[in-house]
Amino acid sequence: MDGASREQFEQAVLVSFNQNVEASYRNAALSSLTQLKQSEGGWRFCIEGLVQTSQMEVKFWCLQALCDIVQQGRYAAFGQDDANTLQSHVFSWLERVSADEQPFIKNKLAQLLVAMLAVDYPDRWPSFFQRLLALLPRGEAMIDLFLRVLTALHDELLSPESGARTPDRLPMATRIKDAMRVQDVGHVVE
Repeated sequence: MDGASREQFEQAVLVSFNQNVEASYRNAALSSLTQLKQSEGGWRFCIEGLVQTSQMEVKFWCLQALCDIVQQGRYAAFGQDDANTLQSHVFSWLERVSADEQPFIKNKLAQLLVAMLAVDYPDRWPSFFQRLLALLPRGEAMIDLFLRVLTALHDELLSPESGARTPDRLPMATRIKDAMRVQDVGHVVE
């Protein structure tokens, strides 16, 4: 993403969050952001935006857009190379998250990781937990993120109150629990 594109993108995100902007400008910004998110390469643009910005609204929007892409089923259709690219970039960004990052950004990152886990684990991403656990020695920020991911995993996928017991989600929750039990719970407990 070049500097001009990034500036336009960031400005659109900031306008979309600003309730004091004239409705026509805000609607135009929302429309262009929706088109971007729905475009074939929109996820790549979101990754670049996430990495390149210092604006918390832009980080949040990028993470939410990626969550939407995953939860709407588009990510499941990615080829292995694209899935690996997204996984790698999300983890790379996670590794640079500081302890003073806004809590809502950390929560959204945890939600994105759990959404990706729901699609990929254990088949396309068997190393998810090992990779996450490997970050723990880096200190407090990584421990905080690890706990946020476990909380999001429980709240969104594994808890009976999460909706995981619905007929369409039960096989996914069972697949994740079984795989965790077989290959990862021992490592998490250590």
